[in-house]
Amino acid sequence: MTTATTTTTAPRSSSTTKLGAWNSGHRERKETLLNKIGGEQTLQKAVDIFYDRLLQDMLLRPFFQRTNMTILKWHQLNLLTVAFGPPTDFDVASLILTRHQALFDAGLAVQHLDLFVGHFVETFRQLELEPDHIYAAVQVLEELRPVFVQGHRQAMERHRQRRLARRVRGAAVVLAVTVAWILWRRNEKS
Repeated sequence: MTTATTTTTAPRSSSTTKLGAWNSGHRERKETLLNKIGGEQTLQKAVDIFYDRLLQDMLLRPFFQRTNMTILKWHQLNLLTVAFGPPTDFDVASLILTRHQALFDAGLAVQHLDLFVGHFVETFRQLELEPDHIYAAVQVLEELRPVFVQGHRQAMERHRQRRLARRVRGAAVVLAVTVAWILWRRNEKS
């Protein structure tokens, strides 16, 4: 007697399915990219050099104020290991949008991703990695572009809502003062 087994997979969020190289897409390239660049040891060197470069960049440095760089480097190493390693269902888009909301609120946008990728490329060049491997890594990072666009849009909407709330509060104060003044004037006349 033969028993059939059924395998089901959890549905992915729409943000995840757009990031193919960060999860199950581009299987062949992803399975080998981490090994091609020299594994985690090379990636660790890259992360150290990369953050040294970022902290020298006057446009990016403000995003790292009051940040524990040891922890940040550890997170980056893990994230890049996932990105360049075997396929996974890790939802990097949700991670970025939820965990880095404050950075988007502080102005993080697509132009910062461009700077980030530029420093990443220069770091890999400094480590003398093959141009094809650098290109493959950049392709993975470029898949984050829609996430940065979305994060920036969400931050702008939060900013608009806060500004509107301040205006409503201001209008309520003006209305309350006006009503109080009118009532005071009426009491004075009587």
